[in-house]
Amino acid sequence: MKNVLVYSATGVQASPLLSLLQKGDYRTYAMTRNRANSTIEINESVTVLEVNTSDKSQLANTNEGKDIVMLNLPFFSDDSMGKNAIEAAQKTGVKLIIWNANGAVPQETSARYKMNIRMENMERLVASGIPYVVFQPTMYLENLLLPATVAAIQNNAAIEMIAPAEAPIPWMSTRDISEAMVKVIGRRDLWNNVLTVSGQGVTGAQLAHGFSKALGKTIAYQQIEVKEYLRRLNQVMGEGQGEEIIGMGKQDDRPVRPANFSKFTTLDAFETLDFAPISIENWVVENKQQFLN
Repeated sequence: MKNVLVYSATGVQASPLLSLLQKGDYRTYAMTRNRANSTIEINESVTVLEVNTSDKSQLANTNEGKDIVMLNLPFFSDDSMGKNAIEAAQKTGVKLIIWNANGAVPQETSARYKMNIRMENMERLVASGIPYVVFQPTMYLENLLLPATVAAIQNNAAIEMIAPAEAPIPWMSTRDISEAMVKVIGRRDLWNNVLTVSGQGVTGAQLAHGFSKALGKTIAYQQIEVKEYLRRLNQVMGEGQGEEIIGMGKQDDRPVRPANFSKFTTLDAFETLDFAPISIENWVVENKQQFLN
């Protein structure tokens, strides 16, 4: 039985990951900053660990005896979290790191500070010598569970987003990327690769059609102003975090430089791992009660 350490295990992205690991031959160690607030179901195959990722000694002890690290770094994490996680894995002989990068990994720096942190974490990962697989998800369907978005569907029968209705968005779910992360464990031929988890582009009208079929009522798509969408994001995630998500956040004024790793070509996770993403309609059906009044 392999020992798997899951970072940010209480986040929405980790829930389906923990469920899938429990179905396999894995002993799972779920890391959280506050065990008292954890809703993780503990059983014979899951241990919940309260860990301060800023404490390098504690983090190294937590990594001892672990075969695989599932690295879910929050989009808002600072530079130290990824750095400390990779150092701890390197010191303790972890055999594989599977990193959900929560977006594309750039291959040169830019003015976007958070994107540069992502590239620097990739540099550290490659330099560590630990076998790795990096996943680049596109747009999570779970973003549609934002309270204001749910309220608009319930009260206005409309999906309110900032993207133009005609713009195709490659939606995918947290379950999709979780399935890919578990499937790749046994695929040594894919280690030391970067895979993109991307559904087919769906327009606003197509998204609304999927919702309409699943909910049994007509749902429209409506583009809203960026200012209003930022207000909604910041209500949930904290002031300034919405700007980070849509690329209007903290700027990095350091000179642009290329990455210190060989340029990579990404693989398609669904094609390479031979499974299909969940459909819009089926995802809405699974979350139907949240969208009903």
